[in-house]
Amino acid sequence: KETNLRASASGSMPLGGNSGITSGAGFNRGYERQDSSTLPTDSVAPIRFDEVTAFLRFRTGGSRIRLTTGLDVSNIEFTDARVAATGLRIDQGYRDRTTLRGSARVETSFTGVVSGFVEGRYTDFNYIRSFQVPGLPNRDGSQYE
Repeated sequence: KETNLRASASGSMPLGGNSGITSGAGFNRGYERQDSSTLPTDSVAPIRFDEVTAFLRFRTGGSRIRLTTGLDVSNIEFTDARVAATGLRIDQGYRDRTTLRGSARVETSFTGVVSGFVEGRYTDFNYIRSFQVPGLPNRDGSQYE
């Protein structure tokens, strides 16, 4: 039995001038389909996952230059997979992870029709369970763009 759920809320608050904050949060309960390449081949049912997300954005600036910064966090947890032949469960806890993203963007207007921007992003991946196996690298990591 699959019951997908999704809920989210967001809001904005002006801070005066051309500045403001936007934030929000959400929850998603979904199922990893049985034809997914990440599902164990002997699993008899889709794997349920729960994802909780939140974000915060700050924006300020005038008509020629604007600055936007953001922070996002996502936590995802998987339930165990059931195996047909034995009735046992395959632990999927090693897939649980938290992802943190930060970004900053500066935009400028050169003329009425020409504008440009520079943006930087940082992402941090943190698996809840360490996966330290001799010869295999830890899956935690970070990325800069």
